[in-house]
Amino acid sequence: MDFSELTLGEKLVGGGAIVLLIGTFLPWYGGSYNTAYGSGGSSASLWDGGGIWAFLILLGCVVAAGLIVLRMLGVFDISDQGVQEPVAVLGAAGLAALITVWKVLSIPSGGGSGSFGEFGSYSYGRQWGLWIAVAGAVVLVVGAFMKFQEER
Repeated sequence: MDFSELTLGEKLVGGGAIVLLIGTFLPWYGGSYNTAYGSGGSSASLWDGGGIWAFLILLGCVVAAGLIVLRMLGVFDISDQGVQEPVAVLGAAGLAALITVWKVLSIPSGGGSGSFGEFGSYSYGRQWGLWIAVAGAVVLVVGAFMKFQEER
């Protein structure tokens, strides 16, 4: 496969899909506490608590990038099945991005902190892995949209 044959949109789809997939394994949500008796914290990736959503993001990324790779390898071209490749790639990328955005917005109260009175404090919220996934989703959708525009 010759990567120089890929358009900029197709390269962005591949890169965005990889970054978004990696991002699903990084910490999305987390919390910490600090008391007179000790402190601690934990974090969770999307796979820890939202397996079905992580799977749907995985599916969207694999379909979006996979259709391009399979066509480049000469294995399968979805256009032969009556479906325009740019439309299928944009739909799959859109699915992955919509779920990512929904998960950003779905954390209760957007995060926060509080106190146990004189005994200590706690905080919870979004973690850095979520923002990496969001960046990957943006690149994925921008690439898919560019591919859609290039093919028109």
